[in-house]
Amino acid sequence: MEKNTFISTEQLIVQNNNNTGVSENPIREKLSDARYRLYYDYLEWLGFSDDPNVIVLAPNEHYYYDDEDLRHVSALVNLKQLNYIRELKDFLTTVFQMLPHRSFFVGSFIERKHQFSFFSNPPHATHINGSIDPVENGIASRIPLLNIIYDFIDSRTNNRNLTRKSVTTMLEIAGFRLLDMTEINGITCFCAQKNTLS
Repeated sequence: MEKNTFISTEQLIVQNNNNTGVSENPIREKLSDARYRLYYDYLEWLGFSDDPNVIVLAPNEHYYYDDEDLRHVSALVNLKQLNYIRELKDFLTTVFQMLPHRSFFVGSFIERKHQFSFFSNPPHATHINGSIDPVENGIASRIPLLNIIYDFIDSRTNNRNLTRKSVTTMLEIAGFRLLDMTEINGITCFCAQKNTLS
C-alpha cells in the first residue's frame, strides 16, 4: 500500500499500538470486504481501528441516529466517496452539525487527475505521479470506448470532479478542520475534526 501524505498538521490523531488480545474487532468486521480494506488500513494508521465509538456508514444504506446515539462518537467514517454524494455541501454541513465537539469525520474521494475525460485515453502500464496504474486499480479500462461509456454513466450519476483544494475548502466551509489527506492506491482519504461547538 502506497501512501502520499498531503496535509499532516499538528497530530491530534494518535497512533494506536494497543494490542489488547481481543479477537473481535467491530471495525475490522465492518470493513472486511476487500474493497474497503484501504479504509481499515487508513483507520489503523490514524489510531481508530480498535475504537468502539466509531460509526461506519456503508454506501447505499440509510441510517437514522438521534443526539443520544451520537453523543459518544469519536469518529464517523463515510465509505461513499464524496464524488457520488448528490448535495455534497449540505451533506458536509449536516455531518458537522450532528457530530459531537472534537469528533472526527473520515471519508474519501477520487481526485480529478485520476478521472479521465471523454476523449483522453488512460495511460497504460504507467503510473500517475509514480503511484498507481489506473487500469490495474479499476479506475479506467484499457478499452477507450469503455472509458467513454463510463464517463457518460458517471456524468448521469452526479460524479463530481474533485481536487484536494476543493474538498479542503468544502470541509472548512462546513466548519471542519482538515488534519490529514492521504492518497492510497489512487483514492484520497481524509480526516477532519469538528473543533467548534454547534
